[in-house]
Amino acid sequence: MDKLFEENQLGEILLKNRLVMAPMTRNRATEDGLPGEYAEKYYGQHTLMGLIITEGVQPSEIGQGYLNTQEFILSNKPTHGRQ
Repeated sequence: MDKLFEENQLGEILLKNRLVMAPMTRNRATEDGLPGEYAEKYYGQHTLMGLIITEGVQPSEIGQGYLNTQEFILSNKPTHGRQ
């Protein structure tokens, strides 16, 4: 059990522990497909993980499978963290 909380090297990345959060679609994006306050709060609540694999994104509006999922951002649209 102790090894779970030890640092671990994953390629070039040094993880603070071996806890990994798998990707899940959490529907935390704004109506515009941008990560917003809810996404920031959600991932902020999981900062004890050694690695967080974030949720998938749709390639365009037409490829959106669920409401409030994140869009693949190719532009310089302001996101919650970059306003």
